[in-house]
Amino acid sequence: TVAFALISLAMGVLFVYGTKQAPIAAAVKATYFTPISVVFAYWFACGAERFEQDRPRRRLLVDAVCGVAGLLSLAVFWQGLLFETDALGRTMPNFSEAKAVQLGVVEYAGGNREGARKAFEQAAASNYHLAWENLGFLALDEGRPREALRLLRLAADLQREQLDGGPIGRERFLALAEAEYSHSIGVALHALGRRGRAEAAWTRAVMQDPGHAEALWCLAMTSLEDVLSGSTDETARRGALAEAARRLANVRMLDPGFAPGWTLGAVVEGLRGDCDYAQRLADGWRERPWWRQRNFPAETGTGAGFSASIGRRRLVRAVRPELSLDGLAARCGVRFD
Repeated sequence: TVAFALISLAMGVLFVYGTKQAPIAAAVKATYFTPISVVFAYWFACGAERFEQDRPRRRLLVDAVCGVAGLLSLAVFWQGLLFETDALGRTMPNFSEAKAVQLGVVEYAGGNREGARKAFEQAAASNYHLAWENLGFLALDEGRPREALRLLRLAADLQREQLDGGPIGRERFLALAEAEYSHSIGVALHALGRRGRAEAAWTRAVMQDPGHAEALWCLAMTSLEDVLSGSTDETARRGALAEAARRLANVRMLDPGFAPGWTLGAVVEGLRGDCDYAQRLADGWRERPWWRQRNFPAETGTGAGFSASIGRRRLVRAVRPELSLDGLAARCGVRFD
């Protein structure tokens, strides 16, 4: 009993943790508890025995309820006999397109880019916004930022007409979706060399979603790089470093599990001459609690079908060598590995 109680408690904790990490309805399912099916049978047997001892006349009622529950649990396997096989496709908008996009995301994650492209093109035939978005990211991967920018803007326009925010509410979802597209458009603009317009897009993303750590990070990095590249004024340089440090502190506060917020923050402190603080940031990253994960856990968002993307929250790369971890190691001896 003690052993099974400990196992049940552990699985309960894992269930709560897993549900928090993937906060969508599809992730809250009984299969999470499959490892304790034998344990559950033991608890059920203990309860049945106690019930039979205390209320023997109600044993038949218990048997009847259990029998009905067993039949109902089998009904899920009778799809096509009791339930229509295409019920979801007929009742949910863009169901087949969303399914194709999610297949494309899996193909992309497995390294099959052409398979992903084929799935996205299939969904794009119906003008589905996520399909155009993912085709835009493929174009960005392949060194075609102008085409990527066009496709991302098309996707941003279409998603306003195909909005499906689910339980979080339409207005809230619209703001978050607009922030994601603003950030992605900023990445494409940066790849085209339009740094000022890219920074305007990231500023817009932060205004739409104040918790958007990647957009704030890109603002900090590109603004600092502009000053380091174009100014010899030491006062301007110190001011840019101080502003970058402030923005990166906000990034770490918004999303403590976001590694670039710590690494670039340490680099900036090294450039400011505070190697001790840079070392403390490196130590803080290594010593953070094990349960501290990303607030934005994966490139596909929370995993829901309406945010299935292969490239959201991408970052741009620093060009100047002093903004690299190698530069920090040479300057201060601070390492993150």
